[in-house]
Formats: sequence, C-alpha cells, structure tokens
Amino acid sequence: MSIRLSIVIPYFKKRFFPEALGSLTRQTSREFEIFVGDDASPDAPAEILRQSAGDLAVKYKRFPDNLGRSSLARQWNRCVQETDSEWVWLFSDDDLADPSCVASFLRELDHEPKYDLYRFEKGVVDDDGVERFHRVEVPAVESAEELALSRFSESRSITVPEHIFSRKAFDREGGFVDFPLAWCTDDATWAAFARITGVRTIGGGRVLWRNGQFNLSAPDQNIALKMKAFQLYLMWLQKNFPGAEFQSRLRNASREWFPLAFSWLGKSVPLRELLRFWLAYNQFAGRREWRMLMRMLRANSPASYRWRRIKRGAGCCFNRVA
Repeated sequence: MSIRLSIVIPYFKKRFFPEALGSLTRQTSREFEIFVGDDASPDAPAEILRQSAGDLAVKYKRFPDNLGRSSLARQWNRCVQETDSEWVWLFSDDDLADPSCVASFLRELDHEPKYDLYRFEKGVVDDDGVERFHRVEVPAVESAEELALSRFSESRSITVPEHIFSRKAFDREGGFVDFPLAWCTDDATWAAFARITGVRTIGGGRVLWRNGQFNLSAPDQNIALKMKAFQLYLMWLQKNFPGAEFQSRLRNASREWFPLAFSWLGKSVPLRELLRFWLAYNQFAGRREWRMLMRMLRANSPASYRWRRIKRGAGCCFNRVA
C-alpha cells in the first residue's frame, strides 16, 4: 500500500526535536512516512533518530549547505521535493501533535476529498511546554481570501505546522512564497494553495505550536526584516488577489491592525524603519494614512514598549490557559 502522507521536518534545532519526534511516534495511525531534512545543523540528530528507528519510517538527509540562513522558504521547498507522496505535512523540529492527528486527517480526506489544503486546530506552548493561549476556533471551511484576511485579526494567527497540503497545489504554485525570515511566508503560501478549493478544518486532533525565545518569531529579533516582509506580503496580496472588494477589506483591516502589530515585534522600532514602512503602506493604500501613522507612533512609544515588556515578563498570562 502506497503512503499517502509525508511528514516533512526541516531540521536545525536539537533542543525540542525529541519531543516533536515523540509526538509523531505516538500517532494512532502509522499511515505516513517522515522525511528529516538536516539544514547543515551543528547538532546532527543521528542519536535521536536511532532511538526512534524501530517505531517510525524515517528518511534522513543532511544537506551540505545551511540554506535556511538565507531563505527558510527555499529550505522548506527542497525538503518537500525529497518526497513524492500525494499529501505533505510540513512539521517543525520543535512543535507537537496530538496522537489522533494523522488518523483525523486521513478520515477527513476520505469524507471531504475536494480540498487542496487542510488544517488542524492549534494551541500555543512556550519553551517549557506550558500552553499559554486558549484555543481559537476557526471556520469549518474558509476561502483563500478569508484566510488571508484572518492574519489581520487579533484573535487569529497562521503558522506552518497546523496545515497539510496537496502536492498538486505545491507544484501548481511553485512551492512556498519566499519572504525574509519566512515572515508571512505561511500566510501567502496557504492562501495560494487554497485559492481554488479553500481550506478545510480537520475534525479532530490538534497541533501545539511552540512560541519561545528560540524561534524566529520571538520578539525583539530581526525587526527591520520583519517589517520588510510585511511590505512584500501586502504587494503579493495586491498582485494575487486583485478583486476590488477583497482589496478594500484588506486596506481597512490592515489599517487597523498594523499599529497593534508592533506588540508582535517586541521592542521599539527605529523611527527610520517605522517611517519607511509607513511610506510603503501609503503606496499600497493609495493615500496618506496620517491617522495610522499617529497610532503607530503611539504604539512605538517608550511607555508602550515598557508596558509590553511587563506583559511578556508576566508570561503573557492575560490569555493564559488556567
């Protein structure tokens, strides 16, 4: 029987890899294979993989160059291209999956086979494995446009490992969209993969995405590149979803969201970078967004930054799971 699902892990960090691999070992369905693409990591996972050899079907390849340093999207693409199954789950070397995830996906695929993109519900854990945020419910089915707009909602976030995609969509769209640090790469890519069929939520299983100091999403890191990626993402949306109604909703949603997004970046943004971003946004919006600039400046004030540090120091417990 051919394997329908490849779980692809672009490997670089050893710290949480045993936990990630362990969560796949505990899957109630074994109808999958695992490919581990080692991005020339200084911490080769040989011993960890040996310990799992009897429990999982794992293919391993160590690439000679650290491609993820310059382009995470290209590293993800070359890992996916090492497999040939009909469906791909791009997992992470530090995230976790409920034991029922694979079985739930295969059951959903048998009952609702018309989608190019499926997703699990998601939780968020910190570096200690403590779940920090309540589960956010997502629609059973969502169009590519609605999925893209969900980025600009305070209650939603989009990440890589809760999605499973068809190889047909991957080939059609040319793989993952390449933005700096892969910031917004997942937003753009999932919208692209879902542009024909939309995205279907899997009824069962959940992924726990790790958000801590060891990943590129951590605040206070690479702020200028992240702001550049936001600019590129907006231009990508203009080109790929040019409908007038969608673009109007996008301008309205992003205008309100971007001042709030500074809390994601962490520390105060240099004024030059803030103004550069604002000028680029004006070009996207087709007008001078003075009110947005004032809100961005207030959100970027020293007082606002100190308050965000206090909240983060408290463990982000304002939405913490009891």
